[in-house]
Amino acid sequence: MKFYLKYLILFFCTMNILSCGQKNNQPTKAKVMNQKTIIGIIGAGHVGGTLGKKWAKAGYKVLFSSRNPEQLRDLITEASHGSEATTVTDAAKRADIIVLAVPYKAEAAISKQIMPYIEGKILLDCDNAYPGRDGEIATEARKLGAGLYSYKNYFPETKFIRAFSSLPVANVGSATANNPVEIPYAVSEESIKITAEALITAADGKPKFIGGLENSAQLDY
Repeated sequence: MKFYLKYLILFFCTMNILSCGQKNNQPTKAKVMNQKTIIGIIGAGHVGGTLGKKWAKAGYKVLFSSRNPEQLRDLITEASHGSEATTVTDAAKRADIIVLAVPYKAEAAISKQIMPYIEGKILLDCDNAYPGRDGEIATEARKLGAGLYSYKNYFPETKFIRAFSSLPVANVGSATANNPVEIPYAVSEESIKITAEALITAADGKPKFIGGLENSAQLDY
């Protein structure tokens, strides 16, 4: 009887060890975005403001930046949740993810200003190129697709996402978690799809992957 009890104890201990080992060895999904993720938005107009407020509400640290951050007090009050107003350079330095929400013609100058701080970081470009506003560069960009043009010419050292550019931002603003708006997106590499979809979902969007940046002309509005 004693031998039988010892055998049962040894059996269950062994099974417990094996079970724990299997649990510890199971692969876990990397947390690409978490509550410590800092999103730096360059451009605090209608597009940047709308997205930033959504992400701040979702729990992410949001840095709104512009040439005149002191003029963003009302936006910071509205966004709340620990959001900050800062300079473009400071946002580029501190953020894990950079979001461009500026007139397209400003991208060339901004790229020179922030590139020393964003190499290897994820950059989400929402900008659209309009010839009437942005001049000849917009015509060139739209021939290739504004996303691909920006990636090749301005931000080749980043991990590039093209999203929130194919529809009016008011549609994003009025979306809710229970009634999300479809957001098509393209990426420079497959590894950042999970981040792109997390950003879209946190802004009350429903992600729709369309492929690489060679397809980005589909996302010009």
